[in-house]
Amino acid sequence: LYKESLRKANCVIFQNPDDQNDFKNLMILKRNQKTLRVWGSGIDLEEYKPTKLPDQQVFLMVSRLLIEKGVNEYIKAAAIVKEKYPNSIFRLIGGFPSNKMASIDRNNLENYIRNDIIQYLGEISISEIKKELSRCRYFVLPSYREGTPRSVLEAIAVGRPIITTDVPGCRETVVDDINGKLVKPRDVFDLVEKMEFMLDLSDEMLIKMSKGSIKLAKEKYDVNKVNEKILKLILK
Repeated sequence: LYKESLRKANCVIFQNPDDQNDFKNLMILKRNQKTLRVWGSGIDLEEYKPTKLPDQQVFLMVSRLLIEKGVNEYIKAAAIVKEKYPNSIFRLIGGFPSNKMASIDRNNLENYIRNDIIQYLGEISISEIKKELSRCRYFVLPSYREGTPRSVLEAIAVGRPIITTDVPGCRETVVDDINGKLVKPRDVFDLVEKMEFMLDLSDEMLIKMSKGSIKLAKEKYDVNKVNEKILKLILK
């Protein structure tokens, strides 16, 4: 279907290099077909501005509650980390999808909520998400694969250290040890290790990571730069 739909495209735009390479290697694209790589959909840096890291040890995940987003890994890791770091806080934002087969188990999540492991905020407005981003100290997305995750772009723009998976779409949003940590996909214990690594970091090192995220957002993910690149292609 991709091959047929893109057959007459003058140029195909990709948000990450892995998808770009897969389309070429699987011969979905014609041999000499032009491609353009952009840095996701971009983020409005006037709308999402840096905020000071809070003192509370708050982890935040924002995502639809899909299995493939790594929600199960997040809540399982939270339970393990809280045993060693009882003051750590794990918040989760997002709604349940209509496709129950793709969704995490609601009863399982409620069990973690009842046991004070997860603070579930539900599906909230964009303005409320912005407030929660400013209230978190670390942002987590253990997804199995992405184009470029919008939630992570918002988090780096406000200056949050990131924990995300070393998979297509996610890995480009983190420079390891500069603005966050990469974890193995579907690996709860690696996620626990990286969460504990963050909790053990000094304020000085976390502030450096925060600045690393802001720098990455400005250099690569500024929506004005992304749009300019696409418009140049369209207006050629």
